[in-house]
Amino acid sequence: MSSSATTENARLLAERTLAALRSGPNALTRALTRPLPAFALLGGVYLLLLIAQVALQTGGRNDDAELLLFGQDLQLGYDPKNPPLIVWAGWAVEQVLGPGLPAVRVTVLGTVFLTYLFVWLAARTVVADRRLAVLAGLAPATLLYVAWNPLINLSHTLALGCLCAATLAAALAFFARPGRPRALLLGLAVGLGLLTKYNFAVFLGGLSLAALAVPQARRALFARHSLAAIPVVLAVAGPHYLWLIDQHEAAAAILESKWGLNDQQPWLSGVLEGLRAVLQGSLSFLLPMLALVPLIFWYAFVPGRRATASEPSESGRDARRRVAGLAHLFMLLLMALATLFGATQFATHHFFFLIGLPVWLFAVIDRTPVRAWSLNLFSLTVVGCLLAVVLSYFGWIEQNARKCSKCGLLMPYETYAAGLRAAGFDPGTVLILGPGDFLPAEQMRPWMPEARYLRPEGEVKRFFVPSANAEPGDCAIVWLDSRFPEFGPRLRSEGVAGYPPLPETTLFGRVEGTLPLYGRDAPAMSYALVEGGLGTCR
Repeated sequence: MSSSATTENARLLAERTLAALRSGPNALTRALTRPLPAFALLGGVYLLLLIAQVALQTGGRNDDAELLLFGQDLQLGYDPKNPPLIVWAGWAVEQVLGPGLPAVRVTVLGTVFLTYLFVWLAARTVVADRRLAVLAGLAPATLLYVAWNPLINLSHTLALGCLCAATLAAALAFFARPGRPRALLLGLAVGLGLLTKYNFAVFLGGLSLAALAVPQARRALFARHSLAAIPVVLAVAGPHYLWLIDQHEAAAAILESKWGLNDQQPWLSGVLEGLRAVLQGSLSFLLPMLALVPLIFWYAFVPGRRATASEPSESGRDARRRVAGLAHLFMLLLMALATLFGATQFATHHFFFLIGLPVWLFAVIDRTPVRAWSLNLFSLTVVGCLLAVVLSYFGWIEQNARKCSKCGLLMPYETYAAGLRAAGFDPGTVLILGPGDFLPAEQMRPWMPEARYLRPEGEVKRFFVPSANAEPGDCAIVWLDSRFPEFGPRLRSEGVAGYPPLPETTLFGRVEGTLPLYGRDAPAMSYALVEGGLGTCR
């Protein structure tokens, strides 16, 4: 074969290789920029994670245990720390699947999936390029606190993110075409949002200020048909907030503790500490997305770049884009303003109301002709993040099996329940002592669904009292002796959590077992069994 023929063959091979390399990302981008395949892929990932969690875990973290504890009853409020919406959702799922890990995981992961959908719906109102709108909906996959943290904790906060995205979508749709039906939908979103977490008020304040700052949105906000939203908000959120009035002192104490309002330090140093916490918390939540999007679509963020040709609807779309951008700026300013009144502590999950920022980012990108390579690169980034989450989960659960660092995920709850029954427990009420991080014994509900579960200690869960059993039974007090060896002597001598010392006939014991699927010894659960019950524990 001549050298020229060899060179020609090499050239053809190189061209075909490059074409194949290009066609792969192009095919992926075509799928991820269309709603049905994009959200089918996302749903498949979360379904895989759901199956893995149910198969590899026996229980969930503290937030999952809380959903199982509160899910025993449908109440207007469960504690003065959080509103009840995610608990109501979990209760509804329990009616179908029964109490247990599948119900709480469906509730949590379903909430996360809906968040992506609502971000996409919000983006559709401000982004003309439908491909960019879908990618905006997938952008939360590049947020660590959205893609990863729901697998290990969070519940009420996830509901906050979901309803912030839903309210942003409803508000932007209302500003695009004001009318009574959309006002009612906006009222429903706001009412439900107020039932997620109390810092939904920061999101609502930022969105309202942004609407007032943009003339087109301001006219829609003050139009007569917008009044239709008010009774919907009151009807949806009002009953819970009437309940909260009776708990206002406890709620104020929790707020002071969480935001550091009672920290004793000079005013200026407190403000500086609070501003540092705002900056750190917001960036921790928004990264790496806040860096990835401007980096991949850098040309859209260069000042002075020529925008795409205007359309007849461009002025309206621009107005809604400004609302989306200003809303998140005002939210951060409101958090910064709180530092002037003594707030010094903010955790990363307090900034979930920034979940709609991809809507504004992709609206900015939409004003410049988009380049195919950037669509390909961002699509690959989203898939890479989702793949990393799946692989990280399997690695994380395997590490837990070896170190038992998060034993609540793997404890033998079925064995614990069987041990109590073997000791003679006739449910009855299970009184759980100690923080939920160590012994989330509410996870025994699938094997003792007729029992009633109480946590009488702590700043939050002590407020919840489920309905009394139709037929009183025994009282089983359980705790983790390796963490709290003092509970046994205290129960005998002085009682705990407002309960008197236990009678002489109390049966003390412990239930041992192994971590299912992993074979190593599990932490032993100690118990005190009072036949016939004790006070309200019966």
